[in-house]
Amino acid sequence: MRVAVEGCSHGELEHIYERVQAREKQDGAFFDVLLLCGDFQAIRNHADLHSLAVPDKYRQLGSFWKYYTGQKRAPLLTLVIGGNHEASNYMYELYYGGWLAPNIYFLGEAGCVEVGDLIISGISGIYKKHDYFRGRYERQPYNKSDLRSIYHTRMYDIARLKLLPKADIVISHDWPNTIELYGDTQKLIKQKPFFADEIRTHTLGSPPLLELLQTLKPSLWCSAHLHVRFDATFFHGQQQPSFPSTSSSSSSHPGQPVDTAMADPNQISIDDFDDDDDDPPPPPPAPEASQSVTKDFGDSEEPLVPITETGTAPPSATATSAPVQTSGNGQSSAVPTESTTFLALGKCVKFQTYLEYFDTSRDTSGKLTLSPAKGTESATEISTQTRPSPTFRFHQPWLHIVRALHPWLSLSMQQTPLPTAEEVAGRVDEAQDWFRERLLPGAVSGKDEEEVDGQAQGQQQHPLDVDRVQRFVQTAPPPPEESLRMRNLDLRRIPPSPPYVNPQTAAFCAFVGVDLRINVPVQGPPKLLGTSRVPDFSPPPVSGAVSTSESSSVPAPDLKA
Repeated sequence: MRVAVEGCSHGELEHIYERVQAREKQDGAFFDVLLLCGDFQAIRNHADLHSLAVPDKYRQLGSFWKYYTGQKRAPLLTLVIGGNHEASNYMYELYYGGWLAPNIYFLGEAGCVEVGDLIISGISGIYKKHDYFRGRYERQPYNKSDLRSIYHTRMYDIARLKLLPKADIVISHDWPNTIELYGDTQKLIKQKPFFADEIRTHTLGSPPLLELLQTLKPSLWCSAHLHVRFDATFFHGQQQPSFPSTSSSSSSHPGQPVDTAMADPNQISIDDFDDDDDDPPPPPPAPEASQSVTKDFGDSEEPLVPITETGTAPPSATATSAPVQTSGNGQSSAVPTESTTFLALGKCVKFQTYLEYFDTSRDTSGKLTLSPAKGTESATEISTQTRPSPTFRFHQPWLHIVRALHPWLSLSMQQTPLPTAEEVAGRVDEAQDWFRERLLPGAVSGKDEEEVDGQAQGQQQHPLDVDRVQRFVQTAPPPPEESLRMRNLDLRRIPPSPPYVNPQTAAFCAFVGVDLRINVPVQGPPKLLGTSRVPDFSPPPVSGAVSTSESSSVPAPDLKA
């Protein structure tokens, strides 16, 4: 598999695709998937700009609307997670994940899918302690506080991801807490000196993401947010390096950058706007649950420092094993045998490194190996080739988790206390049985059989194919032609976009057998639907896009003075 990874998009979708396609032409080979690590800015029209958390002077339409309307099409499968500068209304509309535009898939606030033989998981948002234990209470139109809190990571989503048995690649916007200590910390401080205090006090990044890193142990973890390229090798079980680390992993990183990372003196940073709450609300009390919840779900507010064994190993581009070290007395000492390559990338501007490329393969034991993407020995004219389409499917263990923990999805400010680990295990088993009754045997067993239910897979979609459940549907209207011609558009004349019920979200909820609660008036607690028949997985018609306002059609705003 050939994988491209990009940091912060900031609405520059056209330019990103141009760079990826230029690299494909150079290599004479296509990439299978592009991973975008947040600040994507899926802005469909000017009304969505009211849900974008940036200063007014940065509220720009960008280029995503061209892909949303079909004027352009993403050249390759693109997976997206949310950051802290998003059209949060559209992201929430697809809370469980869905097509933002044809060939551009949002992994949701938390999600996990399979692309070819890769298991790719994603977590949206950034960490803020005072919102971590809250539910998803924000509603449109967002006030100033909601506009920021809506993109803060929640314990509920981290807890669900930690139940996954494995993931090959994880993408996040925020960095895992203390990950900077496992790479060239001195170089990072030289590039970003204002990080020094946070690095020294171990407060840079997200503590819940560190817990997730230690739990899933992916081969590759990619992040963005801090607008700098940084790589590290995290050996699971090694003692945490002291500050400042002088080790350098820069020469051993597996990917290849597009541009040389440089400081741009003219660059204007907008990250100070991230969380400039004058008086952040006090955190709600932690959920009253058994100790097993804290242990297994990692809802602690403090960083989980990886101190279990001593010893370090040299950085490696392969997330497999580290050599065994021998102590001074001749006795072999335990050394971590699993590692994760961490890569953070900058944003899509001229003076930052924001794109890297990988080839992935598996050794005889099935472990994933990463290497710099290489071209073919005799690069051919790529325009004469047909772009391959890798399989794109839901990850079945994730579907079990979504169904099992749906009753704890909180749409109020207070998060419902999570269940004990024992109860969760039982509910996941029940969800697995529920899917076994409704999906074809080939999919449930996890086997890639040549035939499923007597029909060749080439003639019938796999039961877990994403396209079998979700098809892209426009909900919000495209920007009026008149607005595209205006240079100085007064957003005060355009009302915020109303909340829409996205047919993709409805289809996903039917697929996993849970009640639809996103952008619909709901009463009572979340429900599991114990139907005995297979839901209708056919894609909804375009006309199925409805708004929770009185009319599903949104009139074009009056743009004239």
